[in-house]
Amino acid sequence: MNIKLFDQVISTVDFDKIHPGTLGMVVEIWKEGKLYEIEFFDQDYKTIGCITMNPSQFRKLSEDGNALFK
Repeated sequence: MNIKLFDQVISTVDFDKIHPGTLGMVVEIWKEGKLYEIEFFDQDYKTIGCITMNPSQFRKLSEDGNALFK
């Protein structure tokens, strides 16, 4: 999976206020792509959390807004 800065993603796991399907954006890439810092936001685009995740914990959205399958 080729993940870049500012790619839109969705969470596949639960973290406090972030649930599977919560929309986010990649804001930092760590350890040569082994970890990603993702800012998650609500339906009004207000930030609800910023979490460092490994690629198994989220899915990238395609250009048309659909989740890509691994």
